[in-house]
Amino acid sequence: MEVIKETFGQLNGETIFSYTLKNDNGMEVTSINYGCIITKMLVPDQNGKVENVVLGFDTVEEYIEHPHFLAR
Repeated sequence: MEVIKETFGQLNGETIFSYTLKNDNGMEVTSINYGCIITKMLVPDQNGKVENVVLGFDTVEEYIEHPHFLAR
């Protein structure tokens, strides 16, 4: 298991971090410490092709602008 912490953005002077957990089976999940929002989940299909199965945004500002997350 691998854990990666990265800067995702800034909000009101506070740093928002993303945390990615990777396992040995090729799956990874990323969430941010702004409401523990899951921003990405990469999973392999039966043929090993990895796809992101989460509809999400790339910035903190987009999550604030669209609080229901799927309102693109």
